[in-house]
Amino acid sequence: MVEKYLTLPALPDDEHNEEKTWQFDHLVTEQAIGSIRPDLVATIDDEIMFIEVAVTSFIDADKSAFIKQLGIKTIEIDLREIIKQDMELPSTEAKDYILDCVSNKQWVFPEASTLTAPTLSVEPTYNCQTITEEDDNESFDKGYSTYRFTIKHSWVDVRVFNSGMVSVKCVTYNHDVIEILKQWRNEGGGKYNQKYKSWNYFKPFSDTVFARLQEMDMTPKQ
Repeated sequence: MVEKYLTLPALPDDEHNEEKTWQFDHLVTEQAIGSIRPDLVATIDDEIMFIEVAVTSFIDADKSAFIKQLGIKTIEIDLREIIKQDMELPSTEAKDYILDCVSNKQWVFPEASTLTAPTLSVEPTYNCQTITEEDDNESFDKGYSTYRFTIKHSWVDVRVFNSGMVSVKCVTYNHDVIEILKQWRNEGGGKYNQKYKSWNYFKPFSDTVFARLQEMDMTPKQ
């Protein structure tokens, strides 16, 4: 049975900023649309959507420009992690990663408005080593501490902001860890941030999240 759904990140500039499961009416493979041939053309409520699957090559500038000219919603799915993690194909793990994971998907069109905040710079992290830095672009906070834990044999990066928010990001995809983070979101509130591909939890539940991560950490003690 061919699945006709995808769990996708929130549309850019969606005020709710929540992931959503899209149930498609039809899926057609490699149908020519003008000068391009999307991997999948999906229809939902008589609206067309392009689905591009990327493993070694991604949408180039010309194709992106044509898609934007058409004004058709387009999502790109990055499947490089399936190769890196040597996932068995077919398997439940690979199926969940393709259909239900949102951190490996990004909207090509529509685009986020030009008013979105600049991306935070990426800095190296080390297990249980704190880094505090100023960031004038974050109006709600001016510093955070960074930790790296090993949860279920995968690296998980954690930022504990001075505001009390805890941001959790899987360095590599791990289905079990993602399910735990979703469960915590449902339990104590929080949301997935597509821009930074992180799960954010807020006071007072953020303290519980951080304590649980410390308890689950499998990093060898020095």
